Amino acid sequence: MVKVRSTLGYCVYFGALALCSMLLLHVLLYECYYRYDVLDYRRLQARVLQRHGLRQATHRGLLVCLTDATLPLGLSLVKELRTLGSRDAIFAYHCMGALSPISRELLRELDVVVYDACADLISFGLLTARDAASYHGEALTLLALLHAPIEHVIVLDAGNVVFADPSLLWSSPAYAETGTRFFYEREVLADAYLTGHVRRHAKSTHLHRLMEHFEYGLFRLPTGEPSPALEASLAWHGHSSVEQDLSMLALHKVRIADAFPVLWHLLRDTRYRIPFSKGTQELLWLSLELVQMPYAFSPWAETLVSNTSSSVLCGSRGQYLPSDVNSLFYLRARDLVDPYLMQSTMPGGMLTLEVIDARAKVLEAQIPSFVGPRRTRSAMAAADPKADTCLANQRAEPLFKAIRDQITRRVATAASMARRHQARLQQRMY
Repeated sequence: MVKVRSTLGYCVYFGALALCSMLLLHVLLYECYYRYDVLDYRRLQARVLQRHGLRQATHRGLLVCLTDATLPLGLSLVKELRTLGSRDAIFAYHCMGALSPISRELLRELDVVVYDACADLISFGLLTARDAASYHGEALTLLALLHAPIEHVIVLDAGNVVFADPSLLWSSPAYAETGTRFFYEREVLADAYLTGHVRRHAKSTHLHRLMEHFEYGLFRLPTGEPSPALEASLAWHGHSSVEQDLSMLALHKVRIADAFPVLWHLLRDTRYRIPFSKGTQELLWLSLELVQMPYAFSPWAETLVSNTSSSVLCGSRGQYLPSDVNSLFYLRARDLVDPYLMQSTMPGGMLTLEVIDARAKVLEAQIPSFVGPRRTRSAMAAADPKADTCLANQRAEPLFKAIRDQITRRVATAASMARRHQARLQQRMY
């Protein structure tokens, strides 16, 4: 018995030693070799075209990332876009089977092209299966942007309720000038992310540190000087820890192709060394800043909708048209229109039709009545204690009936798509 215990002890010891050695070897290989492997973006695009039997990239397209849980949102968004007059191709992205065969089938019935970005990048040797598990939400959005065989692309969040054809972004003067159109996140002042500090009393923020210590030489770039756009930003002056909202953006991918290797490096390496971004939301505009390419944000700040008319608005977020027209463009409103949100599912992810109908009635009853006015970003708004969740010291304006009616229609369409999804699941089960 003593010999058996001794042998087992040696096995555990040497097993742990071997595991530690493997981990150390992995770290050394990454730090000494793999992290310096610069993405060949044009080769990646050529491989995507070849893998999917495409002769050339799509000229214009809309991109949305989905899972089975957000499928009704995605399907209803497609319906909404077509009602608004959009005739551009629509691409749905997922990662490693996050969309089931049934979900992919329903999307293709609406002429949506479906891609698994993670599976493709694994096959190209750019990702491992273990790495792919971390690519969801905004990280998947950036992965999809790298993959997408589209020249002019508009990215939308599945939970957006859109009030005008997004293609208007492509015709804006700012897009013609820069090949980009971005929207601002709500301004929030915190000792974190862009305005965070390595040490408590350090003067340099994470944003300043990124600009000073980025590995420009790896990409054959000159040492970065802040652009006028960066110098004018709230983040640069320490007034807002967040800048970009990734729920909608427009890019001319061919024009900004040189920024994608930097984006890839920020995504898989730099953000873990310098915690300058909340998730991955700041990586895109900063990749353009680092390669010294121009970019354009909407002139307007993010707004909020609410059911109350007080001076403090708390609710779903939204954006105004990035032009002189004072009109609401879209809402990030998953909580207002998602029939699956916060629902307990049956085995196999199924819901009864009664549950979906009840959820739709709840959503219709909570459609907001007020919206914050169009405004520009300010350090004062960022410093408000409620800035992270609410918009304070702003008068509430009535939300136009046409806007409320469209939200109501989106609720009904999303519920209809949820019923369709559940019916298809039941057919396959029985």
